[in-house]
Amino acid sequence: MDLRVFRIFEKLNMFETILLILAICAGFYIQTILGFGAAILALPILLLTLGLQDAVSFISVFFFLYSLYQMYKVRKAADMTTVYTLILGVIIGLIMGIQVLKIGHPVVLKKYLGAFIILYVVSRMAKIKKQKWMDKFGLLFGIGSGFFSGLFSVGGPFCVIYVHNKDFKIDVLRSTIILTLGITDLIKLPMLFASNLVNLQILKSAAIVFPFFVASIYLGNRSYAFIKEDLFHKIIMILLLISGISLLF
Repeated sequence: MDLRVFRIFEKLNMFETILLILAICAGFYIQTILGFGAAILALPILLLTLGLQDAVSFISVFFFLYSLYQMYKVRKAADMTTVYTLILGVIIGLIMGIQVLKIGHPVVLKKYLGAFIILYVVSRMAKIKKQKWMDKFGLLFGIGSGFFSGLFSVGGPFCVIYVHNKDFKIDVLRSTIILTLGITDLIKLPMLFASNLVNLQILKSAAIVFPFFVASIYLGNRSYAFIKEDLFHKIIMILLLISGISLLF
């Protein structure tokens, strides 16, 4: 087991602990409303205090807990055909991404992902019709989602783009995203444990943040009830655009 992680978390001061709480609360408030986005908001804040491996491992604990709760709530509204199409690829991608995370993190891959996300957002904002070719490549989108989830914890946009392109109603769209990414997170955490990237010290640090994490989910669920469908789609496009731009730099 890597003792370096123990030293990092033991040295956190009060300000750094507040940053961890802020990152998780902001990330999972948005995640609860949209079905994705926690890593997009939380990782840049976590990286002010932690290295990439530690930040990915830390947030993965909360993704696991979030998924256990939210998946049960949305299971009936999700489009299971889409979920099954993506999840096989996700498993393959996760194995690849976590192995790459252990040996390094090629920044150039983030830039390619960022460019792809921006192109999709621009095409939808220009009111170009749904990309029918995407329907044939669900497995590849799943692999991409799993790979970048394992490597950077930002696999959500791949999944969101594929599901959003199907033009589902808001409840089906959100539920399908939550269920697919939830299965990803339930698989991912045991893989991180097996790779010695998550340990007892990370879990102890997560326990400190846990009450604030629960509060963010509660507030997110309350806020979702007031969001109209048109606004929901606009927020998704804005968050995808922010994600794409942040990945380029």
